[in-house]
Amino acid sequence: MLQRNSQSALLSRIFIGLPLLIGLVLGYSRVHSVYSVPRRGESSVEVRFSPKGGGLALIIKAIEEGEQTIYMQAYTFTLAPVAEALIAAKRRGVRIYLIVDEKRYRAGEAPQVDQLEGVIDYIGFDKARGYAHDKVLIIDGHLVITGSFNFTERAEEVNRENILAIRYLPSLAAKYQAHWQASYDQIKAAAQSKRKKRLARKSRQQKLLDGEDKLAR
Repeated sequence: MLQRNSQSALLSRIFIGLPLLIGLVLGYSRVHSVYSVPRRGESSVEVRFSPKGGGLALIIKAIEEGEQTIYMQAYTFTLAPVAEALIAAKRRGVRIYLIVDEKRYRAGEAPQVDQLEGVIDYIGFDKARGYAHDKVLIIDGHLVITGSFNFTERAEEVNRENILAIRYLPSLAAKYQAHWQASYDQIKAAAQSKRKKRLARKSRQQKLLDGEDKLAR
């Protein structure tokens, strides 16, 4: 009798626990599928870690998904495969806009920018007081790539880094787009100020020449 009761209790626990176990398995499967193969319009997040954790592959995949626009901010930029993916995207009609830290570019740490000169739609050099330390891609207004991962071989092969691909979170993408636009506006304002100063200097020089010409007469 006691043995029969023990068996009944065990069976009861199994039947109670089985639905919970199935629910956990199905729930994990659903979340896992969202992260690995997101459906169009469905919010998702992918993450990779360096070294050699697939960060570069994630960037290339994201660029290849681009159909309309790619906005990029880079601190350093030495990864040729990323430049090649951007050139391929441009050839299929994607508009591409790049902002890079001017100090790193002048230091020779963003040589891939030269490969994009005259190919993509815009290249701007951020002269931030500190560093323009952003590492960001905004693709078609809904896919954001960001993290500590620089666009360099060391980030892929040597360093401990993280990189996120965030899809279909409109409010987040809009904030990154606004941040890119703010950097662009600062670059544009600085260029206009420099142009005005150059024109004013030329004007002063011309006035001096005109004055000397009158004295000579």
